[in-house]
Amino acid sequence: MTIVDREYLARAAEETIRLIEIARKQARIYPLRHPAVSEVAQNLTRVLEKITAARPTVSLNIAQKEVFLDEVPLTNATLTENEFIELCVAKGVGAITFHAGVTSDELLRFIGLLNERNPALRDKLVQAGVSHIEIGALVSLTDFNALTEFKTPAEQAARNNYDQALDTVWDTFQDLQRGRAVDTGNIELTVRGMVRGLVTDRNVYRRLANIKDYHNYTFNHAVNVAILSLLVGVEVGLTPDQLNRLGVAALLHDAGKLKVPPELLSKPDALSSEEWDIVRKHPVDGARILLDQCGYRGIAITVAFEHHVHYDLSGYPKIESIRKPHLFSRIVGLSDVYDALTSDRSYRKRLMPDTAAAMILSRGGKDFDPPLAKLFVRAVGMYPPDSVVILTNGESAIVCEPNVGEPFRPKVKLTRKGDTMIDLRQTNIRVGKCLDTALSILSSQ
Repeated sequence: MTIVDREYLARAAEETIRLIEIARKQARIYPLRHPAVSEVAQNLTRVLEKITAARPTVSLNIAQKEVFLDEVPLTNATLTENEFIELCVAKGVGAITFHAGVTSDELLRFIGLLNERNPALRDKLVQAGVSHIEIGALVSLTDFNALTEFKTPAEQAARNNYDQALDTVWDTFQDLQRGRAVDTGNIELTVRGMVRGLVTDRNVYRRLANIKDYHNYTFNHAVNVAILSLLVGVEVGLTPDQLNRLGVAALLHDAGKLKVPPELLSKPDALSSEEWDIVRKHPVDGARILLDQCGYRGIAITVAFEHHVHYDLSGYPKIESIRKPHLFSRIVGLSDVYDALTSDRSYRKRLMPDTAAAMILSRGGKDFDPPLAKLFVRAVGMYPPDSVVILTNGESAIVCEPNVGEPFRPKVKLTRKGDTMIDLRQTNIRVGKCLDTALSILSSQ
């Protein structure tokens, strides 16, 4: 779809909603057949005729308090559009689909039913003989939850591994904070469990990496970076022993943040140059902490030291004695940035996964190793599992699994059809827009 097409559809959506709301309000004052109502319905018919001239159907979709015409979102919603959204939410309406051939008489009956208190709008339309307008149910957070539960024994075991990893990071960072020796055996045991599970079922770990916890960001971030790094490590072809070492290094990559004052890490405003100097010390501090308190020699220290160096060495700390960072440092650096971009922070809202992935690809050759950046998106997916998306046919869906080589055509579950899964590679449908990840939506409530 071209930019011109999207702009046209956005304007058409605004006009459609404006006319629906005018007709609905007029119908509260005048009979449905009064010219004050019927003339607006005729104007609406003409708008819909133009839209459906090039497509058999068009849908107004309501999701996450946003409105879309098919997959095209309305930006900067007006008061009228917000009133329309509130009406739809109150009536449990998630989609209004207009088929080519819709008549002004059908639109009048539809408008009349919109003003009725009875919420059974879908059944009422059928009873009224309206065949060119369909109503889809609003998808609630409960519906998202039902579609994203960890149901199978393997999924539950993976979730247990995730929770154990969170506990391990918490205990480790508490020991580091208090200057105590760290139980590295427990860290390595936790990582081995994650590696075994991830090699068996990568997709469930892609789902787990979507879990976000604003209030426990440090620990949540450490586990997510470890999972993302392991996903890339599998894609690269690392051995189980290499994956174990990568996982430990990823889990501890930000140990130096313990030396940064908490008020700087949670500061909502831009950091001053002096404050940035403090933050930029955390890779060096992290390497020292892992050496002194964990007794690590080798890759964990290297990754803690190098994960912000950047592929072109433009990051920090400044290093002139190497040509490029270690492979594990490059993997963890990618995973660190991606998880940070897709998480809410005190100074900005999170980016959607596809936007973050596109940003990473755009920084190939600068911040990131170009082939590794492509492998990262291949491993994680442009739209990771549990992403809530609007498809190009106007349907809302939850991504089940990415398709390698077809980043815009993952396997999805249509939210209005429960467990029905569709492989978009076998259709002419693509993802139009990513709204959020279901686990992020649920954790923010």
